[in-house]
Amino acid sequence: MSKSHARWSPSTLERKEHCVRFESLEYTEAGDEGTELHAATENEGMTGLSDEQQNAVQICLEYKNNVLAKCSKVSAVSKEVQVALKDLTYGTVDMLIVDGAQAHILDWKFGRKGVTEADQNFQLQTYAAAVFETYSPVETVTGHLVSPRLKVTSSHTWDRSMVAGVRARIEALYAKIANPFTQATPHEDTCGMCQWAANCPALGTVAVTVAKGVGLPMPEVFAPDALVKPEDRATAQAIASALETWCEQIKKNNAKYVAETGGEVPGYALITRSTGKKIPKDATMLALLRIKENGYATEEQTASAMTISIPELAKVMVTVRGTTEVAERERILGFMADVVQEGQCQFLQKVKKTKKELKA
Repeated sequence: MSKSHARWSPSTLERKEHCVRFESLEYTEAGDEGTELHAATENEGMTGLSDEQQNAVQICLEYKNNVLAKCSKVSAVSKEVQVALKDLTYGTVDMLIVDGAQAHILDWKFGRKGVTEADQNFQLQTYAAAVFETYSPVETVTGHLVSPRLKVTSSHTWDRSMVAGVRARIEALYAKIANPFTQATPHEDTCGMCQWAANCPALGTVAVTVAKGVGLPMPEVFAPDALVKPEDRATAQAIASALETWCEQIKKNNAKYVAETGGEVPGYALITRSTGKKIPKDATMLALLRIKENGYATEEQTASAMTISIPELAKVMVTVRGTTEVAERERILGFMADVVQEGQCQFLQKVKKTKKELKA
């Protein structure tokens, strides 16, 4: 590869492997939060963080301490270390620990998806190769991925033989990037962060295929921010709905396939993530009794943490009063008219045409 060729960071190269035309959005809220949490981990300060964010940072700090506790010949512990593969790429390692002839790379991942296996993470492999080139006494490098929000930690150890493979992989990728005829390729982990997604011909091709499949007319343009005609907006809405439905079905079926059969979807791992502790509905009375027995909260304080489902209450009272759910809901709404609030959401729904409109 030419030494004058533009160089990309490992994180960008990882996305350009998905699609060589990827260009990162200049601003994302997720990116800002990631920067903030990395800084909190580096400085070991929690000021301004939510409880959930503090927990994520704390997991990273505890992991770091565990790695250090297993080291015996530590000569350097450095944060935010700049490393580079000559003429190819550069980046910043969150933490580098040199322990005799072994080095440890710690990489904090605060996202809610992504590759969680250290040996499969392109960015971590690149950092390891760069450390080998930079620190000649080092014989092995162990890369550690810490993904607190996915509740996953993973590590892998490489020797110097891995450097040639990483360099060859990056050089081949640069050749694809430089080739003007290499087409864009949609990817679920990349398109949402790409500044060209709205005008991407590859995504337009997907939309055309879906439109033809459901018998829709073609809009004049596919870029979401360029839709002007109401008819084109209607077509795009139908395409989006079809894609959403298809995507949800694919995700559910694939997750079920892996969970129930032990099968494999190459490049993906089945993740079970906690949605938080909660008290099941059928244990509500027991929970209220426990709160009272332990003097934990007053009735007023307990009530402030609860909600009442009118349909569920009506369903229970049907068995008590021998009526119908409709009658019980009306009765509840009658004496709670001044308490009940109407929830709302907004979305577009396909309007059914009348018989008269269909004939026209």
